[in-house]
Amino acid sequence: MAEVVVTLDNGQELVSVITTSSIRRLQLAPGSKVIMMIKSTEVMLATENAPGADG
Repeated sequence: MAEVVVTLDNGQELVSVITTSSIRRLQLAPGSKVIMMIKSTEVMLATENAPGADG
């Protein structure tokens, strides 16, 4: 598995985790231009300090 960081035109970053075989198949290298599509219906993030978090 590999982490791919995509920097948007406004400087914000999106991160994706893909297989190393996909990296090779897409011929990705630092600086490659890509199109990123988000298919998920929801994204959840939390921290240890979030209300209701265990610990």
